[in-house]
Amino acid sequence: MQNIPAIETIVTHVSKRIRDIKTKKEFFEAENRFKILFQQAPLSYHSLDENGYFIDVNKTWLETLGYSREEVIGKSFRDFLTPQFSEKVRNNLCNFRLHGKIQGAECEAVRKDGKIINIVVDGKIAYNENGSFKQIHCVFKDITAQKEAEKKALENEKLLRSMMDAVTESVILFKPDHTVAYINETAAKRLNITQDEFTGKKLDNINPEDILTQRVKMFDAVLAEGKPTKFEDIRKGVHFLHNIYPVYDSSRQFSHFDIFSVDITEHKKSERKLKWELAVNRELAELADALLDPNNSIETIADIVFSASQSLTESEHGYVSSIDPETGDNVCHTLTRMMESCCINENKKKITFPKGPDGLYSKLIGHSLNTEEGFYTNFPEIHPCSGGIPDGHIKLKNFISIPAVVGNEIMGQISLANSKKGYSDCEFEAIRRVAALYALALQQKRASMQIQYRDTLLKSIFESTVDGIFVTDSNHKLLFLNSKFAKMLKLPENLDYLNNNEKLTDLILERVKDPEEDLSKIQALYRSNETDISYVYFKDGRVFERSSAPLVSNGILKGRVWSLRDVTEKVEVEKALVSAKINAEEANRTKSEFLATMSHELRTPLNSIIGYSDLLIDQMFGPLNEKQLKYLRNISSSGNHLLNLINDILDISRIESGDVSLSFETVRTADVFEDVKNIAIPFATSKSISMEFSVKPADLSIY
Repeated sequence: MQNIPAIETIVTHVSKRIRDIKTKKEFFEAENRFKILFQQAPLSYHSLDENGYFIDVNKTWLETLGYSREEVIGKSFRDFLTPQFSEKVRNNLCNFRLHGKIQGAECEAVRKDGKIINIVVDGKIAYNENGSFKQIHCVFKDITAQKEAEKKALENEKLLRSMMDAVTESVILFKPDHTVAYINETAAKRLNITQDEFTGKKLDNINPEDILTQRVKMFDAVLAEGKPTKFEDIRKGVHFLHNIYPVYDSSRQFSHFDIFSVDITEHKKSERKLKWELAVNRELAELADALLDPNNSIETIADIVFSASQSLTESEHGYVSSIDPETGDNVCHTLTRMMESCCINENKKKITFPKGPDGLYSKLIGHSLNTEEGFYTNFPEIHPCSGGIPDGHIKLKNFISIPAVVGNEIMGQISLANSKKGYSDCEFEAIRRVAALYALALQQKRASMQIQYRDTLLKSIFESTVDGIFVTDSNHKLLFLNSKFAKMLKLPENLDYLNNNEKLTDLILERVKDPEEDLSKIQALYRSNETDISYVYFKDGRVFERSSAPLVSNGILKGRVWSLRDVTEKVEVEKALVSAKINAEEANRTKSEFLATMSHELRTPLNSIIGYSDLLIDQMFGPLNEKQLKYLRNISSSGNHLLNLINDILDISRIESGDVSLSFETVRTADVFEDVKNIAIPFATSKSISMEFSVKPADLSIY
């Protein structure tokens, strides 16, 4: 503190001036000047007696603590301190007396308004000329704001250290002399040392000799240029990126070097992987264009895939195969190229590997097909599926095999051997992606071949049918026309119908009896999704049944399918049938009229017969014997039966005309036989015929 020398200077100066004053007037004037200096001093001043009680205070002191002079004089200095510091001052008073002065003592004073402030006190004991105690002179300064700033700075420092300890980067703070001022937890753990052990060490104690010179040059460059720099290095297989920053204090003076170190090993691996991915993607992009060319055969596709696979893996040998969908054989399209460099016996060369009796492919080359999973090995001779190699075959140093799979179907296989750098997950993933693309190419090729086969089959069916068939798109353009259609319509053979649609339309309309009506109907069908079957009448008298159905793909109308069938004979037959039907209906009507007339003529006399016989049976004209009554009853029963027959004929006629509907009911068989018996017995008796009727079971009924 600068306060003690100031007090000593003031006291010495005042004492000297007092001794030099010869008169009371001079002494009085000096005393006044001292009082003015005392009261207007910028520091808080007070004087204490031997026991620490106030003798005097200046104006600054009173303003700082907010008390009046009367409230202070005669009180103990400890009365204006917090309890903690009051006790501390009491304990240190003896030590103060012993040394005669105190410097930079921090205390907590209590203002009148109760607010606690931080002060720093400087004091010195004044003695009389005889060396006895006179009084204590003290000054203090309010350092509350300074304390708050220091507290905040300390908190900020703790927060900053906590943040630095929490980051994943290594952070080391060096002083200008290359001494470690701070190291965070990440860096300490990486260097396998505690933070306390590392702090204070010099750069040459923590860096090996081979990199010490480089670090010093880096520090010198940062200090000279005043800007950060960065560099990379590798330690024990770990790749680091270091950033060195210059640190300046509040006065813009250089104070520290700050080094941030990041472990970028994974980043470097990712970077290398990304470069590899880009290379693979470029290869795949070029490969895709070639594989998706519809003009390439399966053999050509296999050659392209094999070349790309060799390039990606730096493999010397290998093959690309496809699975025969019918036999399941593994057909190797590039195997012979690989085997030309072998001295294997000619009779043992193969291009097809069938499944064994157990349904599995053999040895190492069949392992990926059997498991439907790719694999690689850099020690093929000890692989569990290795079955050895034929005599004269090249030696396998390493081997990779990936099945080409779409969904659950194995389409083919890519197998490679003897890579210069060996196989790893990178090569495995690259070939897996090539195999996926190869599988799609095979699937597309097979689908294309299947479509070609179906197209040929469909055209064959269309050509073999008796109908004329043609297909048009939504713009009425002809897409397909079979030869039967051209023959039916007697069209010129030398006309290119697919590329001359308007000419074809004109030729068809020329042959139609009513071209305007037919064209209008065709146009209406193109605007609808309906199926239509109708007749088309030609000028030459022929009749064609025209069927038209919408051609729909994924719910979208793409055109229509038309078919024509010559139904001229059918129409003629239909006309004949219609004429015959009309004649039959006329005959039936005539029959019905005849039956109605005849039934009327028969019912009139029959009613008379039945009526008179019933009168006689009732013996209204006199009594009759039993034999007479029997015959009369037979006459009445037979008449009623005949009347019922006539009524039934009339009912049939009414049913045919639709005037009467049938009603079904249950009839007892015994009753039917009884009616028949009554009618038949007289006729049988007249012919000397004996008849017996028996119904079993007696309650039998028919519906």
